[in-house]
Amino acid sequence: MAHLEMSLSEPAVDDIAPEAGTLVRTSVDRWSDAADGAHEACLVIDAAAVISAASPAACDLLGFPGPGSAIGACLFHGVLPLVDFTAMALPIPVEEVGRIPPLQPLVSRKLARGLIRLRINGEVVTVDAVSAPLWERDQVIGTLTFLCQV
Repeated sequence: MAHLEMSLSEPAVDDIAPEAGTLVRTSVDRWSDAADGAHEACLVIDAAAVISAASPAACDLLGFPGPGSAIGACLFHGVLPLVDFTAMALPIPVEEVGRIPPLQPLVSRKLARGLIRLRINGEVVTVDAVSAPLWERDQVIGTLTFLCQV
């Protein structure tokens, strides 16, 4: 797996103009722009567990018809058909959803990696997820997750 280090955590100087009444772009906004055009399967999720951006490859992998159907979906509302690792692949209880890698950094404030299983079109797939917290000053305001089917 390739190793990638990037940081867009601090706002660019031209992003800050509150006296002019313009909207200040956040780290989530900037990473969402990057994810929208990415060839890799990636998601940007805000602090409320709502998908802010999904690459076309992520939509294909996760069973969304397209990025437009993924944006605005809350992971706590069952939008990902998560299943456990038992032979029966039973649905994961909603109280366990916060433990999946795309959401872990919201609480831990650290990088998270793990496997998740989903039932997509009747087929169970396993996905490796690597999630990094997105920072705005000293607060985690979202996550960036890269996904790869295994």
